[in-house]
Amino acid sequence: MPKSRLDVITIGDCTLDHYLKLDEGLLLKGSGSRSGRLVLAYSQKTPVSEFLFFPGGNALNTAVGFSRLGLKTAIHTYLGAGHDGEYLYDRILKEKVDPRFVVRSKDLETDKSVILVTHGDRTVLSFHSQKPYRLPSMRASWLYLTSLGAGYETLYQQVSAFIKKARVRLAYNPGSRQLYDSIASVRRMVATCDLLFVNLEEAQVITGKKAKDLKLQLASLHRLGAKKIIVTLGPRGASCFDGTKFWRVGAFPARRVDATGAGDSFAAGTCAALIRRRPIQEAVLWGSVNAASEISQVGVQNGLLSRARIELQLRRHPSFRARSL
Repeated sequence: MPKSRLDVITIGDCTLDHYLKLDEGLLLKGSGSRSGRLVLAYSQKTPVSEFLFFPGGNALNTAVGFSRLGLKTAIHTYLGAGHDGEYLYDRILKEKVDPRFVVRSKDLETDKSVILVTHGDRTVLSFHSQKPYRLPSMRASWLYLTSLGAGYETLYQQVSAFIKKARVRLAYNPGSRQLYDSIASVRRMVATCDLLFVNLEEAQVITGKKAKDLKLQLASLHRLGAKKIIVTLGPRGASCFDGTKFWRVGAFPARRVDATGAGDSFAAGTCAALIRRRPIQEAVLWGSVNAASEISQVGVQNGLLSRARIELQLRRHPSFRARSL
């Protein structure tokens, strides 16, 4: 018996995230968000107050987010055959994400990251192995394409061809390698996407405009071909454009413990609402509530909410609304 059609397939890398929580008293002068630096003593042992590890990676974070929100979800990713790969694969199964497009091989090494957490924010050291990216035969209503490692170019070409042939909708959140490696390939993907997620700095890179004017950036991305655009602004919320109207939403109130995964949780909530045919000004509310829950806990995926929990929070905060920009 054939499997039912999927709502969304996420495409991208998974990682095993190792969290090191630093005692702020150990940081040297010059550290902090204003300076943009994290300063530790060189060639010395630095004790940490907490050591944890969690499954992570943009594709896995959003897949888990979609699944918890009730969407039929699969993930296309590459895992090594060792302990780390097994751990991530078990997580995929536990979260009821369809594993049929997961490639597991003894010739691959599972991606890893070390995340230094302090001041409620994080600094990420990441390792991405080379992978033989190739798009498998698949069927879904939406694809969610996100961060990939070296060798992604072939997969980009295959995704572009697939969405045109199969009339699949594409949500796109480019990774840092793509943004700073080949802006031309990113722009080609932007031209084919139904929904684009970027932060303001990434928007500036894609448009080639340094202006911080949100309407200018949103309109420029729309002219490049993206049908709907979300520009996230960290603790200041997000702005969006659906081709007709500009909107702005603030951050949903939350105690900021760990900002890791905030963008993925926001994207999962927003995209899930759009898949369920909610208007964009309502969809970003879903994303904001989901992100607020996520940053209130250490580790990605721990705070991701169900559809019922998001709707409950919005009923409890009726004044939390998107406003015209």
